[in-house]
Amino acid sequence: MLRRAFLIISGLALLVLVSGFFIRRFASEDQRIAWLVADVAEGFNATRMRPVIRAFADDYVDEGSGTTRDRVRDILRHLYFREIDPTSKRFRFRVEIPADELTIELPEGEPQRAMLGLHAIFYCLEQGAEVVYWDARIRAELEERDGSWKFVRTFDVNHADRRE
Repeated sequence: MLRRAFLIISGLALLVLVSGFFIRRFASEDQRIAWLVADVAEGFNATRMRPVIRAFADDYVDEGSGTTRDRVRDILRHLYFREIDPTSKRFRFRVEIPADELTIELPEGEPQRAMLGLHAIFYCLEQGAEVVYWDARIRAELEERDGSWKFVRTFDVNHADRRE
């Protein structure tokens, strides 16, 4: 009886893993890019470096500030270790990216390139309340490299609207 239950549970787990693989593998490019953006937001909110950094190409650059992938990593490291609320011990920042405000353009004839427009609202915990730190509007260029979409550059970013 126990062996049979174990086999059923193992079979179901395998089915979930295989179906998840096929769903991701055969999803539209738009959907894969939307998942990437969601993974970056979830990683940032959970103070996990890997899901955020792996979304950026090695040669990534923000055209307005000159920020590179290595600089993004340094900024995240600083934020994750320094920006902890003393009372709650929580990471002080959080981002929301409304999925209905994502715009994804896949130029014809260029299957490994996409243009992305997104709205990201960064919140900061101050004295127990979340306040908007930056209502970001970002345009980005992505390329598919080694089977994954990567940010290669950002431009038309409203850096000046970020609180200091």
